[in-house]
Amino acid sequence: MLKKLFPASMILISGIAVASLDAPTFYIGPSLLVKANTAPSSSSREASARMSAGYGGTLSVAQGIYIAGELFFVPSSLEISTNGTPKLKTTYSYGLSFIPGLMIGDGTMVFIRAGLVRTDFSTQSKSIMGLQMGVGIQIKLTQSWDLRGEYNYNAYHTITGVGAPRSDWLGLGGVYNFN
Repeated sequence: MLKKLFPASMILISGIAVASLDAPTFYIGPSLLVKANTAPSSSSREASARMSAGYGGTLSVAQGIYIAGELFFVPSSLEISTNGTPKLKTTYSYGLSFIPGLMIGDGTMVFIRAGLVRTDFSTQSKSIMGLQMGVGIQIKLTQSWDLRGEYNYNAYHTITGVGAPRSDWLGLGGVYNFN
């Protein structure tokens, strides 16, 4: 039941928010990630790129409140290290996030990320769904470019023989706004 309510409520909230956004924009965002995948008996560290595309803006009824919806894709990762068995190397991830934020200064925003992520654990031949929660900061550099840094926690369903893996992502990247 909760699996159906979470995506439905994200879509509803996003739809209501988009209707009252002040100067909303489309954006894309390349970033670099360092990922730590862990399970009860194994772990791995990986580096990868992420590409995001979203739509967001500040609410017209509450200045300083930012709302966005974002799609992201993380292609193949470069394995940095691995411990234990079975291995937890990932092939790709993709997902959908709802990003509410708060403007804390001229051009600076703190935000949280809530969403769904699907990851292919190549060494397990499993593609599984998970929940994603994160926090971050975004700083305006120019009229079109922002700098974004964030931490994301991903909790996945159980994989037979592995347990319930989790993944911590630390990312730094840019956001290009189509003004």
